[in-house]
Amino acid sequence: MRNRFVIALLLGLTLVPIPSASAQFYKQASTGARLERKENNQERILQKRAENRGKLEARREQLQEKLAQLSDERKSRLAENINNALSRLNERWTDHFGDVLDKLTEILDKIEARVQTLKANGTDTALADSAITTARTAITTAVSAVTEQAGKDYTIEINEEATLREDITTTKNQLKADLQAVHELIKTAREAVRAVIQTLH
Repeated sequence: MRNRFVIALLLGLTLVPIPSASAQFYKQASTGARLERKENNQERILQKRAENRGKLEARREQLQEKLAQLSDERKSRLAENINNALSRLNERWTDHFGDVLDKLTEILDKIEARVQTLKANGTDTALADSAITTARTAITTAVSAVTEQAGKDYTIEINEEATLREDITTTKNQLKADLQAVHELIKTAREAVRAVIQTLH
């Protein structure tokens, strides 16, 4: 967890918490369902990464060739280390986002089961039903965004040695902007689930 906070600090992002009001629903979710959902999420992300592996490796080879041409060996090593760090950051954040969405989906499943019970007992659940539909859409949108993000490439594109710092900054800023965009979708999904919970109060 400490590593995630360090990453958050570097990129200016905030870890997405699960709605506190939904803790009881999450605790009730079965371990088997959680494991299956987590495996499905990991499989989606790994598949997307695998689809782009060939392209990523080709770009990294091109980067290595350009780094080998730099006159300053220290700058070359630094650029390589930063490039590897950016790749790891994207992997860690997409894994984290995937975990959050898994938990939000579990919570929503439990809430929906409760709503169905209330409906069977004659309770008007129109507001809850509508909120659930909105939350499902928000989660689906976020899941797609996380999967796409997992396959993105942030290999530094070096134009020339004189612009190395600017080239690195450009790539870092692109990663930050892309993760922030996905982060906003995660927050929207979280708020949508919270809205469903509020319809039951």
